[in-house]
Amino acid sequence: MNGKDSEASESVTQTSNLDIEIDEMGDITVGSPFAYRLFVKNNRSDACTAKVNLKVLYKTYFDTVTGIATEKDCDEIRLQPGASEKFMIEVTEDEANKRPQDEFNFELKATAICKEDARDNATKDLGFRMRKPDIQISGPATCSLSDTIQAELSFKNPLTVPLSGCSVSFAGGFDLVGIASDTLYFSNIAAGETWSRTFDLLPKEAPRGQAERALCVGFDSIQLTGIAGKYSTKLV
Repeated sequence: MNGKDSEASESVTQTSNLDIEIDEMGDITVGSPFAYRLFVKNNRSDACTAKVNLKVLYKTYFDTVTGIATEKDCDEIRLQPGASEKFMIEVTEDEANKRPQDEFNFELKATAICKEDARDNATKDLGFRMRKPDIQISGPATCSLSDTIQAELSFKNPLTVPLSGCSVSFAGGFDLVGIASDTLYFSNIAAGETWSRTFDLLPKEAPRGQAERALCVGFDSIQLTGIAGKYSTKLV
């Protein structure tokens, strides 16, 4: 579920006389506040008083709405024929982090209604998923099959709450030296705190003939799951 970029999807229900255009979201990481910006345009031949409602919903990956992050009834705006107006709605850091169990999926629902004629209306939705941070892994660029190398792992808690029930798991072309299990459990990571640890690794002999070995690391906690990192080194 941890994509490299924030993800967005859009759906539209609108008539020809009012038009809503929502700006695409940038690459926003978990733990950050964010804002939606949109424009409402009057395509009528006469002036229109637009009533605009903006609502940001919490959603699961499977599109189940689980709550409202924030809602805004904008001031009525008089739009001349062909004119457009900008609107914004902000999601604070606390609102963005309130439901980590939803995997940081959101949806903006924007509605515009012409006060003079309610049949002239438009609705547009924009789904958005924040990008999760990565585990940072550093180690030597090359090694031999007989070398024990050291790799340093680090991860910063981006949330304003502690991470509990933390674990880190290893898979790939290395064996952990002096550690029998491929999954390790450790204490909480405080809000904004960086966890780091250095591990001794020994390249696996198999598969023979391959010129490098790769290590995949996963991090999970109750509040934040699906964090990943990858490290590789060339065999010499």
